[in-house]
Amino acid sequence: METSEIRLLIKNGEIEKAIQASLLLTEGTNLDDVAHTISAKYRKYKLDLIGGILTASEDSIAFATITGNILSVLQEYEKNSISSVRSEKESTGEVFISYAWGGESEIITDAIVNALSERNIAIVRDKTTLGYRSSIKEFMQTIGKGKCVVLVISDRYLKSKNCLFELLQVANNGEFVQRIFPVVLRDANIFNAINFLNYVDYWETQFTELQAAMKKVSIANLHGIREDLDLYSDIRAFLPRLVDKIRDMNTLTVDGHQQSNFNELYEAIIQSINKDIGQHH
Repeated sequence: METSEIRLLIKNGEIEKAIQASLLLTEGTNLDDVAHTISAKYRKYKLDLIGGILTASEDSIAFATITGNILSVLQEYEKNSISSVRSEKESTGEVFISYAWGGESEIITDAIVNALSERNIAIVRDKTTLGYRSSIKEFMQTIGKGKCVVLVISDRYLKSKNCLFELLQVANNGEFVQRIFPVVLRDANIFNAINFLNYVDYWETQFTELQAAMKKVSIANLHGIREDLDLYSDIRAFLPRLVDKIRDMNTLTVDGHQQSNFNELYEAIIQSINKDIGQHH
């Protein structure tokens, strides 16, 4: 979402949507912490409002302050031209892989890495790239910026907050369909609407249970937990849309990929890389 669209949300009084959009806009930038601080202030403001502890004057001041803070973030974002800095840092030749650990998912991932490595395509993978004490979140954000991202989608993937954080990061960086190369495993129930609703229900439950647990603890002791709740909320909102885009793609079967030693996947990635190289010359 562009800054002009976020300003329109503010003008229309849709502050909560404006804050969520600002969080997505500033993700991975030097304004990330500022946006999360504003989000936390807004949640506290809402709790105080519901609790009836704010006077009319305090309500107006708090609301105006939060609105002003969002506008300041947008102004700073535009001033620093962060969007252009992001594009300069994006990888053009690297191929990333997003998958869930264990089971068939890891077996297929190993096979993909081997098949592509034999054809001189290096895969950026957490287990071989992420060093001791390295930031997991930063690595996942890097995956989200990749020009080519192989998605090994399994039942575990669709129930993993880390995997779906990576998926949301890919979507947030634009050109989602053009940059993803899905391999859908047999246990990923995404093609039948009724079966897929089980995943929607799963994240609804995760959100509700965490929200209920948070109410038992002081707000001051929820650092880091709020971020999980926000992530669950984003997953609920965006997972059906993203999976719908994947369902519309001819992803072939796992058996078909294995029989060809992932040749179709390789050809699609090479075509994407060559197209990107051509655009940079």
